[in-house]
Amino acid sequence: MGITRTKLTIVFAIIVAVLIVTGTVVRQLFPGELEIAVTPTVTTNFNQTSSTFGDVRYVGQDPSFPERLAVFATQRAVVQNDVVTSLREQFELTPLARVENIWQGPDGELLAIDQSTGQVSLSVRPATPIKDPLKNQAQLIDDSRRHLETYFSNLPLEALTERLVFTGEQEGFGSVEFFDATGLLVPYGYRLAGWPLVQDLSGQAVVVVGVDRDGELVSLSFTDQLLGFSAVGEKTLIDIDQAVGNIKANQALVGRASPEKNVGIDIDAITSASLESVSLEYRFDPANNLTYPFYRFSGRGTNSRGDQLELEVVTPAVGIN
Repeated sequence: MGITRTKLTIVFAIIVAVLIVTGTVVRQLFPGELEIAVTPTVTTNFNQTSSTFGDVRYVGQDPSFPERLAVFATQRAVVQNDVVTSLREQFELTPLARVENIWQGPDGELLAIDQSTGQVSLSVRPATPIKDPLKNQAQLIDDSRRHLETYFSNLPLEALTERLVFTGEQEGFGSVEFFDATGLLVPYGYRLAGWPLVQDLSGQAVVVVGVDRDGELVSLSFTDQLLGFSAVGEKTLIDIDQAVGNIKANQALVGRASPEKNVGIDIDAITSASLESVSLEYRFDPANNLTYPFYRFSGRGTNSRGDQLELEVVTPAVGIN
């Protein structure tokens, strides 16, 4: 176990070192305001299409955001094998006969890798029978972080407390109401400079830690690729009017769309939209290996067929070229 943890530390240390060097080079190449190129990341919708935008207006309140935010050089790091090895050693897992990428333990533990998605999932039987309901939620979240840091201590991860899932024995450890819960699933996502990172268009959690009523680990799942970050500079956030202008210039994507009636979703052309609120998030652009701020607008719109849609539109919160 100690050797594996050391390997994980070395892997992340190498990533950080590479990112620091990359950041230094970028700062030397661009001593002034950092320039960011337009890539397909900016315009690819949640369903892998692209949209054109017509009469778009923001009708919400003026938001309160920082004047400037950091831009991060970003690198993917495949550490799946090291974490899997650590889990296999800790829980004494052995390969399941005649089945690839599944391991079992002496006390019912099960570890599996989904080859199609790269998702790794561990399930552990609770050490003691579950009898009493869930107790201190805040303490259980702290316990989940303790388990998280056993394997992912160097990642800027934060509990997504708005997406907690309460679990119960009577439904096979499925979702239940709080007062019937005997366990808790805590999803973790990246947070940079105080703002969330949407790693992909689904916004899925990077790591999910499950604990029982005593804070003991009962499940762990994570993606096969993790990210390392190093700040390479700051950029001034553009104002909302400029962001809306960029949407009209088709420098935006549809992050979510739901028709108000039971019709198929058509988002090729958003002819009009009334955007009622805006939030701030980071997004990773693999085309230029940078992570930088975006605005996410929510509101209603109309497509070229006249269908009414509830939608979210995402556009860079900083100037791009």
